[in-house]
Amino acid sequence: MTDLQKETAERAEAHVALLLDQIEKEAVPARLLDLAMKLQQALHDRHARVENADQGA
Repeated sequence: MTDLQKETAERAEAHVALLLDQIEKEAVPARLLDLAMKLQQALHDRHARVENADQGA
């Protein structure tokens, strides 16, 4: 894994951890859905960045 991939993975993991923490604290279903959608997008973005990094290597 390259340094860029490691950095990207660490950022995505930190972002996901923050979102999960927010989800655990929320009680409003609409807000939970919004946070879950952001989590899904963060995971998708992470995957895309890793794929792009692999293709560029």
